[in-house]
Amino acid sequence: TGMLTNRDVYTEAPVVILADPLGAIVGRDPEIHVKRMADSSVGYFTVMKEGEHRNELAAMPENWAQYAADEALYKNAEAAWLDYVAATRAMNILVVSTYREGDRVKGWETFYGYLSGMEKIAVTKDAVPQKRALLKLTRKQWTKETDGMKVRAQKAGEESYHVASVTSLVKAPGIFTDGLGEGMAWGSLVHRALEACGKGRSQQLDGLVKNWLRDENMSMGLAEPLIRLADGMLKSPLWQRMQQAEEKYFELPFSTKQEDTVITGVMDLIFKEPDGWVIVDYKTDDFEKDPVRKAAYTKQLEVYADFWKKMTGERVKEMLLEYVS
Repeated sequence: TGMLTNRDVYTEAPVVILADPLGAIVGRDPEIHVKRMADSSVGYFTVMKEGEHRNELAAMPENWAQYAADEALYKNAEAAWLDYVAATRAMNILVVSTYREGDRVKGWETFYGYLSGMEKIAVTKDAVPQKRALLKLTRKQWTKETDGMKVRAQKAGEESYHVASVTSLVKAPGIFTDGLGEGMAWGSLVHRALEACGKGRSQQLDGLVKNWLRDENMSMGLAEPLIRLADGMLKSPLWQRMQQAEEKYFELPFSTKQEDTVITGVMDLIFKEPDGWVIVDYKTDDFEKDPVRKAAYTKQLEVYADFWKKMTGERVKEMLLEYVS
């Protein structure tokens, strides 16, 4: 059971029961309209004001009557499409509810014309709906309940925990966001290239790099230097050392709880040797020329190492900052 949405298009079941106990909302005029076009969309909306008994129209776009009619056509077409999806989800049996409330049709009216001659399911005595008991409240009780709801809603909106990143703990956010060197986009590409190589996809790197550059709207002229950089790392002593490790992880995301805060981060490379773990952080800017920057990067590595020791209970024997250029 549940609400039917566009994401349910491919969901099927042996038996589907279409029930709509509340009935469709009818007679409500559109308050917004979106022109749905291939390349872009344009929206129009009305401004409502609170009236004595219901909201009243205060302002509208020019030609609103036509826009409202167009929106109604779209909504009707969408409703018909959802009815089609609902009816075609049944593999063996489809049950459609048919009932009225006075003159108002409730349920799946779209299908009513196709149901003549179909088998009807008998309503047992136990299935007869019971009348709802009326709830009577004094004004004092009403005020008490509504005030209580406000308090509970406020408490529900309060944070029960916080989320922080490792870089925020280092307390040097500008160091990690100012895009020095080749820029943050370039740094991201470098990390993706090294991750791909680490996972045995170095032979596919040429095609991968071109796809990444295309996705990021970056110059294809960067493909050659990026591949050259990756090739250099593959031949480096650190990479050969990592290849011999019994365990190794690339771009490893992690999260851990510290009091009421969940700490998240991503380690570029971590591998295990017989006497402990080695954590590597790749940087595309020359941090050796900037002591403040190097100190922040070093602190970041220390935080990674501390969390990794707490999470695994194992020794971190070495932390390396690697300048990739």
